[in-house]
Amino acid sequence: MEDTVVNLKEILRTAGTVLVIDWPSKDVPEALTLAGFHVIVHGGLGPENYAVHELDEGKIVIRHLGHRPESADLIYSYRPFSELQQILDTAKALHAKTIWAQSGLSAAGVNDTKGCGLLKRS
Repeated sequence: MEDTVVNLKEILRTAGTVLVIDWPSKDVPEALTLAGFHVIVHGGLGPENYAVHELDEGKIVIRHLGHRPESADLIYSYRPFSELQQILDTAKALHAKTIWAQSGLSAAGVNDTKGCGLLKRS
């Protein structure tokens, strides 16, 4: 377990840009922004539905970006695992080394916003 914790700390320590693809609550992009990450959110199906979440004098400001970022270190995805291949393709295109995917389901298939987290380091 210790190695896993150290690896998670290292992943977060070295990540600068996080692409958030959907989320269970606005707490996810807000917490990442407050933690100092450069956060870009893909909040819809269209290729223009990207926004940057930034701190401005201690407050989170959302600015429409209008396009996918050129790169990301970490991708956080709250989408069904049936979309995992598309997320992997996005990660490859953005040179992301880590994907954190959550399906929103427990192992039993019941709705659970904390359910089925997956962290992959490539």
